Amino acid sequence: MVLLAEQASVYGEPGEDVDQYLDEVVRENLQELFEAALVGDGPHLGLCKYLLRRGASLRSGVIRKAIFENFDKLLPIFREVALYLMATTNNAVAPIVATRLLAAFKACEQSHLKFTKEWIAELLMNRLQEISYDEVEQFVGQNASVLGVLRQALLARKLKQVDWVRERKETWQNNSPWDRRAIIWSSLALSKDEMNFWLKRVQNAGDILDSSIAEAALLVGNAA
Repeated sequence: MVLLAEQASVYGEPGEDVDQYLDEVVRENLQELFEAALVGDGPHLGLCKYLLRRGASLRSGVIRKAIFENFDKLLPIFREVALYLMATTNNAVAPIVATRLLAAFKACEQSHLKFTKEWIAELLMNRLQEISYDEVEQFVGQNASVLGVLRQALLARKLKQVDWVRERKETWQNNSPWDRRAIIWSSLALSKDEMNFWLKRVQNAGDILDSSIAEAALLVGNAA
């Protein structure tokens, strides 16, 4: 492909940017191959997975449209879809991506799958949350029974949901180990005085890992 681009440059203007031409060719090929792999009832998911990873490494958004138009077909490799969208979404297009993602999810026949909901929550919370707080909060709230305490706690910490943290910290020991640690981490949403007082109690509760998370939260919270 490099050789073709160099040969093509002979017919272009003097000083034409061969690298730019090559980039355009690569992106066009990426889009064409991805769309071709999705044709028919049985898409070539192995090729789609490779192209998603390639697109993510190039930071190219040329296949986003095809993703939303073929959302159901791509569910088996939705992890790669989510990682691609994280890599190629900047602040300029984040509102559009969030809107189209949630619309595609609602129209999806397999929208009840926990796997899909987990990755959508991951994408919304780690890439799009600054643009679409309301959408993130609504999605996590509507799917709380599936996403569990962990996602709610991480969201509470990001959005400073003090009331949620205060309610959960009163019964934090009644949760599973990972949920306990998520609640402990969410204490960063509290004021420093309230956070310090409660985390000292957590450290004295006896669990080594809980105490380690509490110590990390104290370091982060008091450094801010």
